[in-house]
Amino acid sequence: MLLSPGTLPSPAASRPRATSSPEASASRAIHTPARTGRHHHRSKGGKQVDRNMTLKIDPETMDIPIDEDGNMVLIYGDETTAQCVRLTLLTWKGGFPLDESHGTDYERIFGRRRSDLESDEVEEVLREAIFQETDVEQIDQLDAETDGRELNVAFSGTLYSGQTISMEVTQQ
Repeated sequence: MLLSPGTLPSPAASRPRATSSPEASASRAIHTPARTGRHHHRSKGGKQVDRNMTLKIDPETMDIPIDEDGNMVLIYGDETTAQCVRLTLLTWKGGFPLDESHGTDYERIFGRRRSDLESDEVEEVLREAIFQETDVEQIDQLDAETDGRELNVAFSGTLYSGQTISMEVTQQ
């Protein structure tokens, strides 16, 4: 699924780092990784282990891939954040039963006539969804374009780690 229309005005939409309650974090733990400290802790051997990890979800099939040894594939760090942003853009707000506030408020977009939408309302809905991921520092580019009953979104953003992520998503 993809999302697109309109570019955000400059400057890039940056925001202060958000904090969330333990209850909100716990309810999102299945959909997004735990957010504690710097995402690293030391194991007994003194080696750093990345705590920002989750199961990989294939973006095309939405399946959990299995590696050659029969293990579910894990992803770490910025790759986890990118996947979480993608899944947030693909999830309708209220569609995730453990946290009904999680997801994208597509009802504001698809639930009304296009002529009733404010000029920047689609981008505002998408920005709110993207910034649910607390590791996203700023949105560098956000284009949303409607094509009949589809919304195609192209997104590029910078994480607090300095890494840039980008993706395209389509929602119907």
